[in-house]
Amino acid sequence: MRILRLHVENFGTLHDFSLELEKGINILYHENGWGKSTLSVFIKAMLYGLPATTKRSLDENERKKYTPWQGGAFGGCIEFESEKGRFRAERFFGARESADTFALYDLDTKLESDAYTASLGVELFGIDADGYERTVYISQRGIPSKGENYSITAKLGDLLDDVDDIGGFDSAAEALDKRCKYYVTTGNRGRIAVLEAELAEREREKEALLRVRATLEARERELAEVTREAKELTQKQERIRAELRRAGEARARVALVSERDRLQKDLEALKLRRDTLEEKLGGLHPDEETLHNAAQAGMRLRELSVRLREIPEEKSVVTELLPAAPGKALPVEEDVRKLSNANETLRSLSGRMSALDMGNATDARFSNGVPREEEISDCFAILEGRNRTTSASKGRFFVGLTFAGAVASVLILVLVIALGGNALCIVGLVASLLALCIGVGGILVCGKSKRIEEESLLRVRRLLQRY
Repeated sequence: MRILRLHVENFGTLHDFSLELEKGINILYHENGWGKSTLSVFIKAMLYGLPATTKRSLDENERKKYTPWQGGAFGGCIEFESEKGRFRAERFFGARESADTFALYDLDTKLESDAYTASLGVELFGIDADGYERTVYISQRGIPSKGENYSITAKLGDLLDDVDDIGGFDSAAEALDKRCKYYVTTGNRGRIAVLEAELAEREREKEALLRVRATLEARERELAEVTREAKELTQKQERIRAELRRAGEARARVALVSERDRLQKDLEALKLRRDTLEEKLGGLHPDEETLHNAAQAGMRLRELSVRLREIPEEKSVVTELLPAAPGKALPVEEDVRKLSNANETLRSLSGRMSALDMGNATDARFSNGVPREEEISDCFAILEGRNRTTSASKGRFFVGLTFAGAVASVLILVLVIALGGNALCIVGLVASLLALCIGVGGILVCGKSKRIEEESLLRVRRLLQRY
């Protein structure tokens, strides 16, 4: 048995003290009062414990003498090596022996062990605590002069017995027989049988591990093969991805060429429209204020469109101004021409009528007097203008132009925002806004023309009402 290390938690004057022991002789050289004797008593206490006694003398009552002065856990641990392995024994002491605790741990497994009991010193050395004191160290009490220790006597007797002595031979034979029975007993229950069973179990475990190892090696070979295949597949996948990227780039180039051709055509069409607009505008481009006025004109156009739907159609107005006689239609161009010829005849006869003094008879047919020749000529001119292109048809044309310009402006504005200010889109936006402005201006002109036309028709109607 060899002490490896010891640690004193609290024991007498020693507190939280650890000591590593080397092989061979270890010397502790310190001044008096350091605690060398206390350390030797601590080692004995770790092996045998502290005996219970009621003596009042501190030299004879070690439990009372070495109770920690500073308080805390009373005891510590000792690590040692024996034929059974490496262990750590922990002992802590209370005020009475019943409060003492002992625990043994295997240093290799870090688990609690039952290789030794609380009688650790007796099981290790085969002698009791008194024999340990008499043989291992000299305490401060000195060497006892009286009495003997039977455990030492028995130990020495076993070592010094005559080998020829029959009693010694019988004892040796009995010991051998006892030891033999320990290893081999009936029913195959001895230590050898146990070891053989453990050996067989270890052999089976070894075979199982060898099979597992073979399986692992096979799996490793399979894994290497799969890894190689995965690497090849990865390389193949990279090649396919590269081909797909090249194909995608080719498709993108084809799409870009097609888009370029389409945009080129759109550009040519827009250039044509631009040239047309430039020709119509005479090189004058609308400014921001003009565009703003065009937008306001568009809003005004929507309002006028609503009002336009409320105005009766041209035919109904004409019918209202020139009510047809029963069974007769409205005057046509031939009728107007005849009336014009009659008007010429009327002019030639006007002088003669004045000479004939027919004023009273003529005035009877007109409520406000005979109309002047200029009034009749104006009425014929108004009726002749009705047979040409009316302001309503022009108004519809400008309404359609305004609507188309507004829709085109919105669509091209969306394209400008989406494409980030493309030049072609900006040109198209300007063209659509110009169309919108022209449509709004035409509508306003047509509206004015329509009002003038309505006033002229009203003059014709009043002339007819006077007859």
